[in-house]
Amino acid sequence: MRYAHLLGPTLLALTLTTTACTSQRLPERQECFGAAGITNARATPSCAPGLVYAGGACVPRESLSAETTFLCDPGDEPTCRQQCDKGSDESCNRLAGMLLTSHKMTYTYGLEQLPTTDDEDTSALSPGETSFFAATKPLIERMRASCEIGGAPDACVAAAAAIALRDDKNDLPRSGPTLKTFAALMEQGCRDGQDIACGVMEQVYGGESWADNDRYGEHAITPNIRKLEGIIAEGCDTGSAKACSRMGYFFTGALNLDPDFKPNYKKSAKYWSAACLGGVLDDCIYATAAYITSSPDECARFFKDHLSSDEINLCLGVPCEPDEDQEIERFCRLSAGVENKKVAYFTASKVCGGDDNDEHARLCQTSEALKPFAAQP
Repeated sequence: MRYAHLLGPTLLALTLTTTACTSQRLPERQECFGAAGITNARATPSCAPGLVYAGGACVPRESLSAETTFLCDPGDEPTCRQQCDKGSDESCNRLAGMLLTSHKMTYTYGLEQLPTTDDEDTSALSPGETSFFAATKPLIERMRASCEIGGAPDACVAAAAAIALRDDKNDLPRSGPTLKTFAALMEQGCRDGQDIACGVMEQVYGGESWADNDRYGEHAITPNIRKLEGIIAEGCDTGSAKACSRMGYFFTGALNLDPDFKPNYKKSAKYWSAACLGGVLDDCIYATAAYITSSPDECARFFKDHLSSDEINLCLGVPCEPDEDQEIERFCRLSAGVENKKVAYFTASKVCGGDDNDEHARLCQTSEALKPFAAQP
């Protein structure tokens, strides 16, 4: 259960509608707990049939001059290509999202399921299939430009991956100059809330993967936990609940490659609560467990009461503890100073009325007992 939401493709990040919650960081705003202004799509304009979005308004397509750009419709790849090429940054981002989806691009410790073929090498493709690189190559620079102005996170990921394929014939950079460009585009993508890009950032600044001076020379990147948190936290603030989720797991040490990293469950709980309220419902259980009590014994009982034995596989540390009791003991010991029953109420109640899930149903019942704390200052 834990990692299912981290490893799958994430091409439409969660965003915030315009509410008071957006003026400061989501995990730190009490006003945001329980807010209704969280939706499951970026703020992309949509128009009635027969109209297109151009110049900030929905207008009849036939009223536009041949030079005027407009936002292409979802799924209309030919028009998206045309409009991206003409300078529509929104169309470039929409096209990039379509290509990432159609090529099933995901990220765990590399850009998985991304064919590393160029125009000449089609050996890895099925008959009639076009490689990601061939589909993206004509618009690499346009997608890069769209990324760099901000607000086009899918374009950032598509451009970064295509540049690595173009310059280094690989889905990840093998040379210093490519790494510099790749990392900058992925950083912008993560800051704009793209989960694939945030996964790359974990590797760039959270481990030693990119610190090889012999390979990358002056462009090698040393681990920098403070910078990593700033980048992914901005993605969380932008509205990507999965970026928030990544930071929650990161601060347990579970997704960190540095053996000297010290877990910080206060930060984990903060980011889990943001992820939970943004729709990553599995994180509601971990956020509630951290916030509901300062007693390790009560925390352990919470896990036993709310998760079936096959779900108690927290593995929230490096290395994993050998059995579930030790996993729970570690979690509850390290989160003992986090208690905040008001926040626990909002994270527990978030799952109510959601999917048909036994763990979520039990958590919803727990929220009823926490309801009196909701009115606390």
